[in-house]
Amino acid sequence: MDIDGLQEVIHRVDHWERNVEHGSWQQELADTLRNSIEKNYASEGRPAWPVRTYSYPWPILWKTGKKRDTEIMSAFASNWQHLGGASYQLDVYSAYYGPYHQFGTSRLPVRKSLLLQAEEVAKMHLSLLRSFT
Repeated sequence: MDIDGLQEVIHRVDHWERNVEHGSWQQELADTLRNSIEKNYASEGRPAWPVRTYSYPWPILWKTGKKRDTEIMSAFASNWQHLGGASYQLDVYSAYYGPYHQFGTSRLPVRKSLLLQAEEVAKMHLSLLRSFT
């Protein structure tokens, strides 16, 4: 016996389970995050980071590249953790001094490298909707 809509529900659940298992949505979200981090560094902040007190020959937060490279390299689909149910977490790492730049201090202005723009958040939402519907 076929109940209206039952086949559609079964299809969606099956599709959802395959996507969770294979992590296609995780890869899309990680790619978006990595691209966002790269754009934030390339443009020296979005919105622009405060200018430095002194002039240096390297771009802001790029003296060694360690902070940038650590953040970009940690934003991969393999770093997702399943917390149970529909909860997942992506751990993004930074250099030990990263939080001081991300959140600022009494002497250091806020320079957020881990900041998604509205269009990137929308792209992530669309990725999730495509994957789970």
